Amino acid sequence: MGSRKQTQYRVNSTYPNVSADDSFEISVRNRKTAPVSVIVREHLYRTANWTISGESDLHVQRDSHTIEYPIDVAANAEKLVKYSVHYTW
Repeated sequence: MGSRKQTQYRVNSTYPNVSADDSFEISVRNRKTAPVSVIVREHLYRTANWTISGESDLHVQRDSHTIEYPIDVAANAEKLVKYSVHYTW
């Protein structure tokens, strides 16, 4: 089970440096009695020009709009994944 929340959103609309910054926290809870491996998949939909500006775990880029965080969650525990993305256009 998990939850996702946006922790920050900022836009710079000054031409020619138009950009946006998003930050998210994804919480994954494991209520089983054994550890599990999970893939947290995020779709970066604002534009194809993006960079990850901060993250709690290392991501894997799957395509131009998709990143994944492969994580392990201990038994009866919770794992928090945080990341920030910077978009330009």
